[in-house]
Amino acid sequence: KTQVVADIVVQKENYQELPELVKVCKNLGITQINYQRMWNWGTWSLEDFKSRNIYDREHPDYKKLVEVFNKIGYDRYE
Repeated sequence: KTQVVADIVVQKENYQELPELVKVCKNLGITQINYQRMWNWGTWSLEDFKSRNIYDREHPDYKKLVEVFNKIGYDRYE
């Protein structure tokens, strides 16, 4: 049996779109979404990476991300 899984790298620029992603996946029959943390592979300066990396508990908007995760029923973000 083939299983399709969605993966998304969660960052400041897209975290508010997670509820829509869940809807799209549900409509497509995708039952698993992996919410990935960002890694800095040297793509960004340290300052830019820190501003984008909302999945970091130290990020000033981390609580907003937690609210979105709670809204979509995702509770494994700790």
